[in-house]
Amino acid sequence: MRRLLWIALWLAGTVNAAPRWDEQQQQIVHAMQQLADASDYKSASIDDYASQLCDDFTRWTIGSQAVNDKDGWVEGVSTWIARGWSVAARTADIVDIQVKGDFAFSRRIVTEAYIGPNQQSSMSTSALAETWHREGDGWKLYQLTVQPLPNPKS
Repeated sequence: MRRLLWIALWLAGTVNAAPRWDEQQQQIVHAMQQLADASDYKSASIDDYASQLCDDFTRWTIGSQAVNDKDGWVEGVSTWIARGWSVAARTADIVDIQVKGDFAFSRRIVTEAYIGPNQQSSMSTSALAETWHREGDGWKLYQLTVQPLPNPKS
């Protein structure tokens, strides 16, 4: 439990966005924050999370033979939550954002701390390459590619 407290304090921020982003890039930073807020399962629902994803969303972990579509990914996350897991803390360091018309491309490094049903904890760090699609007045996540990284030393 002490380790989890340290991790939570270390990960206190959600999205660390440099002030260098222009107005369009700030819209992507806002979409990232909305996605992070929707994955706070204590105050949001799985439907809130799913609503942040395009209908044809896909997720791939580099090296895996599996590509998850929206329904499969949301079902997996829902099962994970039902088993008693949650995100205890998160930090996201944005590396790059490029906006090209109705698509935007972002790169960031995300570290998350998790807590399980018996108060067990775990942590993951990943490099993300994301494609966002403009839908109406906002942005939704269209495609996510994940490269797991070693966790920071505690």
